[in-house]
Parts: sequence; C-alpha cells; structure tokens
Amino acid sequence: MGVLFLVGYIASIGAATYLMKVALRDLSAYQINLLMGVAMLVVSVPAVLIFDGSVRIASSKLPLGAVVAILMAVGSILYSLALSRLPAGPTAAIATSYVVVVVVLSAVFLNERLDAVTVLGVLLTLGGVAILSFRT
Repeated sequence: MGVLFLVGYIASIGAATYLMKVALRDLSAYQINLLMGVAMLVVSVPAVLIFDGSVRIASSKLPLGAVVAILMAVGSILYSLALSRLPAGPTAAIATSYVVVVVVLSAVFLNERLDAVTVLGVLLTLGGVAILSFRT
C-alpha cells in the first residue's frame, strides 16, 4: 500500500508543479501558498476525523509538529518563489535534492545506515539533478 501512496504523491506533486508554473502567471507565490493552506484544511480535517477520529493533538506532540508544519510552509513558499523565477523542469529537478538532506539527517540523528548503496544513491541523485538542471 505504501507504494501506491508514493505513486499518488508523485502524480499529484508532478501535476501540481506544472499547474503551479502556469498559475504563477496570474497569482503570486504567496497567493498560491495561501490557497494551498486552505486546501490543506479542507482535505486534512476530514481525513483526520475519518482516520483518527478526532482533531485533538496531545500538547506534548505540538512542538515538533509545529516545527514540521512551519518548515514545510516556508519550504513551500520558497519553492513557489523559485518556480516563479526559474524554468519548471530544472526547478523541480533541483528541488529533489532535499533527499540528500533527509539521508544525512537520518544517518546522524536516527542512526540509519549510510552504506555503500545509500552513498551511491545520493551520488546518483546529485548527478541526475546536475544533468536535468544543466543549461547551455
């Protein structure tokens, strides 16, 4: 089931990135992010109610959850601003470099293994990003 979630994520983010580039002709990056925030509420509140049964969050869990939410919001605005000034293809490709940050932070703080396959994956990711974003 996790693979299906990833496929859905890839399809929705890919389509949204293309459409965001089109929408940025008439809307500011900030307006698009405001609309995304409204959409998050419209989608996530029913989802939380259906699957968790309540919108209550334990107060001990709020600080980390708030940090995650703020970082995602800031990242979304920065991505929208970048997309408004750069071509969609290279911008989307370069944005996938966040995977390298996840791998490093996971190795340092979650003690996830940084084996040869992972290092090769990181190098191939960076190489792919460089190739996709190369402009002559």
